[in-house]
Amino acid sequence: MLMFIISVSFAHMASRAKNRDVMLFFSALAVLIPCVLGGLRAENLGNDTGGYARTDFRLALHSPTFQAFVSNKTTLSHELGYSFITYSLTKLFGVFSINLFAYQLITITCIYIGAYRQRERVPVPFTMLIFLILQYCQTYCLIRQCISASIIFMGLKPLENKKYKTFTLYVFTAMMFHTSALLGLFLFLLFHMMIGSDYIVRKKLFKVFLLAVILSLVPLGMVMMNFMINSLPVLSQYQNYEQYVAEYFSYAAGGILLGTCFMFNLYRKGASKLFEHGKMYQFYNYSLVFNIVYRATLNIFPQRILFYFEFINAFLLASIPFFVREKAQRAIFSIGAVIVALVYYYCIYIIRNDRVGIWPYRSILL
Repeated sequence: MLMFIISVSFAHMASRAKNRDVMLFFSALAVLIPCVLGGLRAENLGNDTGGYARTDFRLALHSPTFQAFVSNKTTLSHELGYSFITYSLTKLFGVFSINLFAYQLITITCIYIGAYRQRERVPVPFTMLIFLILQYCQTYCLIRQCISASIIFMGLKPLENKKYKTFTLYVFTAMMFHTSALLGLFLFLLFHMMIGSDYIVRKKLFKVFLLAVILSLVPLGMVMMNFMINSLPVLSQYQNYEQYVAEYFSYAAGGILLGTCFMFNLYRKGASKLFEHGKMYQFYNYSLVFNIVYRATLNIFPQRILFYFEFINAFLLASIPFFVREKAQRAIFSIGAVIVALVYYYCIYIIRNDRVGIWPYRSILL
């Protein structure tokens, strides 16, 4: 928490800086602090840290070529972007902490850039504070998908401006770290086309129909996925994914989503004004409803899709205080948002730490 406060303080200095070089300097410090913290963590801190990340490091260390490294992998981490970074850093430095630092650097940098692009709505320091409390520890556990989701978050602005080709490039870049990002493209484009088209999509009846179609796609895909897993031996490695469901479906996560959705509609005018450009208010409202519906789906396939909304959910919670103009009320809402994030942190990373393994924090220096 002390590191979070220091990082956010540097982000605040960057937001107040009038000189571009000074802004970049303080921004770099704000990003580097949580990255160094992640790089110094113990090798068994976080599911994927002690899983494929450490395994791939050792494999890269003893692989004579990149091709040999990729072909000899026995885990699910075959994506080219992740593999290239892992192999290159391992060969250059041969220190596992450097790899962990690099994974954090990519993730936190993309989140920071995404927050900076939304700075006219929500100040960067506050977005980063909520993100660090809600999601920072999660980046230790889902390394590849966190990188992928952070790239998607960074691409929200092109999506809002209807630059679909640019956003698609972000998605394909994200797929270089986790192939499930392709599912994020499908859902994001459907949602955005649903609220942004000037053609038949404007009709309410068609919107309801399209929403029903979207809500039916994931269960259908879930059934097909289970059928394929049980039918094709090559996919047998995915059968253990069910064990992760309990981590994603929790009262704390559901409470934040319900509360955020409630505040969006309680302060509808403020929310609509804050997100009026490109009708992104409707997009975010639909995404919150979609999240709530599929939190109750007990299968890893839809939960993997939901993860691409996680960083957006942190941004939406951070945006609630800025629905109102009065400074006193905004301060109360800001304190409330931080308290909600801290309660989430306590529930997810302290009470339910059996699989996440984040608390207590252990460093290789201790």
